[in-house]
Amino acid sequence: MDTAATKKKKPKGDNRIDRPVSDEDWPWEIASDLDDYIEFHEGEVVLRETMAPATPGQRAIYSCVWYEYEVCNGGHEQFFWNSTGILCDEALAGFIRLGATEYAAVLKAATSLFPNGTPSKDRKTRKEQLEKIPKEDLNRLDNSLYELKEQQGFDETLIRYVRTHPEEFFIQ
Repeated sequence: MDTAATKKKKPKGDNRIDRPVSDEDWPWEIASDLDDYIEFHEGEVVLRETMAPATPGQRAIYSCVWYEYEVCNGGHEQFFWNSTGILCDEALAGFIRLGATEYAAVLKAATSLFPNGTPSKDRKTRKEQLEKIPKEDLNRLDNSLYELKEQQGFDETLIRYVRTHPEEFFIQ
């Protein structure tokens, strides 16, 4: 497993990538590139430090892609159980930035199941919180996300934002 010490560092300033040929690859290419630099396994301080060079749009795409990937792989339970759960605030802010209010509503409903409506940033504590949440509540939200993806398309939602803000993502 990579740690913050072994991750490549983004140079200060330009954090953009070459534009992928196909726009359907944009969200994955953007998130994959940032995954080389952003570290969410080492806790909140390291996450903030490694995410700081990214543009607001890059942070939105990155965190929303991870949220969708985890939920589609193992549900909201997996998202919050794994280290990726630390990205929930970034993903929520990301969906709002992207204009994806319905996605934000599903994630907000999931976070509201935690004490004070806020999952812990500490993974061990978040796991303890998660164990007290009824599985049927999480499953219901999983289904809400799956239905939303069928109705609106997830990648299309992200691609719309990238198309209108290419300067945040691509080297011109």
